[in-house]
Amino acid sequence: NRVGVYELFRQMMAMSRKLQYRILAEKGKAEKIPFRKVSSLPMQKAKVVFQGVEGAYSFTAMHSFFGESIENYNVETWRDAMEAIAKGEAPVNACPVGGEAAGKVIAGIMGVEAGETERKVAFVACQGDCDKTTLDYEYHGIEDCRMLSFVPNGGAKSCNNGCLGFGTCVSVCPFDAIHVINGVAVVDKEACKACGKCVAVCPKHLISLIPYDAKYTVACSSEDKGPVTMKDCEVGCIGCSLCKKNCPQDAVTISNFHAAIDYEKCVGCGVCMSKCPRKSIVKH
Repeated sequence: NRVGVYELFRQMMAMSRKLQYRILAEKGKAEKIPFRKVSSLPMQKAKVVFQGVEGAYSFTAMHSFFGESIENYNVETWRDAMEAIAKGEAPVNACPVGGEAAGKVIAGIMGVEAGETERKVAFVACQGDCDKTTLDYEYHGIEDCRMLSFVPNGGAKSCNNGCLGFGTCVSVCPFDAIHVINGVAVVDKEACKACGKCVAVCPKHLISLIPYDAKYTVACSSEDKGPVTMKDCEVGCIGCSLCKKNCPQDAVTISNFHAAIDYEKCVGCGVCMSKCPRKSIVKH
């Protein structure tokens, strides 16, 4: 029973948090750790530790989020990661899955400061479900998105930048936080722990980690010219610039016929979504 398993996991996590805060209180650290709120994770002079080897999902997800030039090293197990933290080789909040609570506990035990990290969640930049996009042909074969690179146009959907809908991301998610609904993968932001496995496995690179508190986002990845996108999908971004022209915070940019929102500038006014003629911008 999926609902029962989810509820059990939720209760276990709640008990874990209580235990962690109790340990902090017993060590007299619960109220003594100074926090500094940050709008984003530091990219300059940052050092990232990941579990696995080069080429693993975690390695790809790390580069997808931090960029190719980020200083990094790998560990075989999370015990190795914790030992790296103890030696000062990695930050106390290095694990996104453990989240702020885990970072607090580790920082409290080690007697160091832990900056409050911004929670991230995965987001699939596509709305091209079975009702909104067109098909070039019917595909009958292995239901694995990674295999579609070997078929014509990279899949049956007319949009070459759209979700393939076979759920390879679903199969790798350890938190049951992503599901295929009517041909498109959709993330449950409450269940997502930002582990990055779905980001790494998506062959179309449609999934990224965005701020949990993001108000609006562009749910499209197409960079085709307007007429092509309009033919392929009812809700595809055509780069018309109406969102950019009307944004009072200058938080929207257009590149390659595609809109993007700067989450640090966005104040959540919703003007971009209301002005978008294609309904490509959605509330997150």
